[in-house]
Amino acid sequence: MTRGLPFLDRPIQTRWQWQDNQLTIAEAQGEGFSTQGTITLKPELLGSGLAAIKTMDLDVMAKDLDGAQLKPFLPANLQRFPLASTVSMEGQVGGNPLQPRVNLALDMTKSRFANVRFEPTYRGHVTIDGTGLNLNLRHEANYLSATLDRNYQPLVVRVDHPQLQLDLERTGANVALGVNRFNLDNLSYLPQLQTLNFNPAMARVFPNGLTENLGGQINARAEFELKEGFGWGTIAIDNPTVSNIKGDRLALEFRRDGKEITIANGELIQANAMGNYQFNGSFHDANHWQGQLEFTDTNVNDVLVAMRIGNLDDLINLQEPSTIVNQGNFPTMKLGLPPKASLEEQLRRISEISVLNAQRRQTEKEASYIPPLLDLDGSLQGKVAFNNDRGNLAIDFDLAGEQWNWADRYQASELMAKGTLGEGKIQLADLKVNLRSLNNPRRPGGLFAMKGVIGDTQQLQVTMEISVAINPFVSLPPSIGFDGLINVRSNITGKFTNPKALGSIEVKDVVINNTAIASTVGSFSYNIGDDPAQLDFFIGAQLQNNQKPLRVEGTIPYQLPFATIAPNSNNLNIAVNLENEGFTLLNILSKDQLQWLAGEGSAQLNISGNFNPDDGPLAQTLVTEGKVILKDAKIASQFLPNDPLTNVNGEITFDLNQVNVNNFAGTFGGGNVSATGSLPIIFSRNLDNPLTINLDRLGLKLKISITAA
Repeated sequence: MTRGLPFLDRPIQTRWQWQDNQLTIAEAQGEGFSTQGTITLKPELLGSGLAAIKTMDLDVMAKDLDGAQLKPFLPANLQRFPLASTVSMEGQVGGNPLQPRVNLALDMTKSRFANVRFEPTYRGHVTIDGTGLNLNLRHEANYLSATLDRNYQPLVVRVDHPQLQLDLERTGANVALGVNRFNLDNLSYLPQLQTLNFNPAMARVFPNGLTENLGGQINARAEFELKEGFGWGTIAIDNPTVSNIKGDRLALEFRRDGKEITIANGELIQANAMGNYQFNGSFHDANHWQGQLEFTDTNVNDVLVAMRIGNLDDLINLQEPSTIVNQGNFPTMKLGLPPKASLEEQLRRISEISVLNAQRRQTEKEASYIPPLLDLDGSLQGKVAFNNDRGNLAIDFDLAGEQWNWADRYQASELMAKGTLGEGKIQLADLKVNLRSLNNPRRPGGLFAMKGVIGDTQQLQVTMEISVAINPFVSLPPSIGFDGLINVRSNITGKFTNPKALGSIEVKDVVINNTAIASTVGSFSYNIGDDPAQLDFFIGAQLQNNQKPLRVEGTIPYQLPFATIAPNSNNLNIAVNLENEGFTLLNILSKDQLQWLAGEGSAQLNISGNFNPDDGPLAQTLVTEGKVILKDAKIASQFLPNDPLTNVNGEITFDLNQVNVNNFAGTFGGGNVSATGSLPIIFSRNLDNPLTINLDRLGLKLKISITAA
């Protein structure tokens, strides 16, 4: 038998005798193997493997057998156990394959049950008879013992091992189980944990199944009634981790009633993250489960990372794979140094990578006026209820937060939100945020309130009161100070990727260069009519009470960061109309260096250009057309406070990128002032008719103080 046996990968030499149906083995020997005895066969089943054995009575000695090759010779119930080992044995084997009699001394080395290693060598005995199986193995103070009934179902199992302490006892249909010191990563081999296809939302949170970063030490006590399927118990896990979720301790109570499992008094504690979660729920089957989660002292960023939510799309479409925080979007960075690089070289490279990461994050923040949700940071508490019905996951939430910081750009002192998330939309019953912009710290705070539906065709109601930024696309000159609160009330409809808005604007407590503005009101619409992704607006600003307002209206093409519809063109148009007392705007913008005292005037200006935030400063792409007319105006200057310019009449036109003074005349200092010609608005260049100023018979009286060393 040079090829050995099915369980023995080495040649053996034999002396045997066959008489009638009995095979007598006088001797069978090979390297580390010997046996002798008798086997009674069923001739009609020869060639059918073990089924051909009627009875056997053998003395066996074997060393260093592969346990995997012995599995086919074990009862079916034992073949399922994830046991691997190198086995040495000596003793007797009798009976038949269906009802064996075994009395063997065992040495088991390199043993592994699941991923728990039993090393170096466990020694003991195994006996099998008509009543069942008894196994006892020991290594120093560690041991493994098991008693199985005649159907090889466990009656008593005890394990004491540095990585596992197990106690199991069964009486009839009642089972008591205790588990301690068992590391969850020992279960990472289970195929049931490697994929989670029973709900897309779970697959989002655990894209690589429950085996990714699986860890923690479990301690559990449970009792089961096997006949009716009842069970109850407690589970505690120290330092639990799975995927992006980590904690210091998880504990829960469970109960099984037939086909339903109920979880009660669940708690996850995150000491370092100051997080505390209480949860309960029930699981009927893959299509029907529900739960409740209540948490305090947690950080919103921890929740977003755990749920793999990087932007608003991820939040709305929980049942779709995340596009930002999947593991593949965070490749492990390599230092790019040889293995023997010095510590100084490695530290320098790590510092460089940290700087590059900081620069990348800053670039991403500056590229969008709505930062990624993953840049949120702050405390969070509240309640969340989950309900999964036939794969449709609905989430009810009631949340409150404090001291939120969003990408170092926005900050909220308080936040509250109530609503429902599911079916690809967020239904907000109420959302309120007390906030301020870190880029405009002059205002202590503002209010943002919202209710309605996001991600659907239903209407969204929005009201806001926030610190205003005069224009997010153009930086104001340092000489112009602006402050105020803007109230925006709007109705928004359409889909999240193509919203439509119609609303009103009121700017309160407006101060420009320390001068209060009486009132500013307006209206706006977005994406209404035939021009998609276009903001149409009107603003009327009354500089002083009982004056005609300054009127500004226009259209600005702009594609929202989360929208899929782009404007038809990038043409921006703004019209400005100013009359009479409205020219006191000159006082405000010049900080009273120039003062409009009296007279009549009108200004009608049209500003247009190509608008693209990525093309650089907007002012360089704009052109202005229009006309300014002055009649009998009176203008003063701090440079000449006692002698204003009077009887000012003139006509000034704006022609694309230059100003044309068609005529300008006034009286000053007993003489006359006049001007004609052109000036460039932005770029210096030669003009055919440069501005020329004429002074005729002026009388000046100046007091000049000169200090010199």
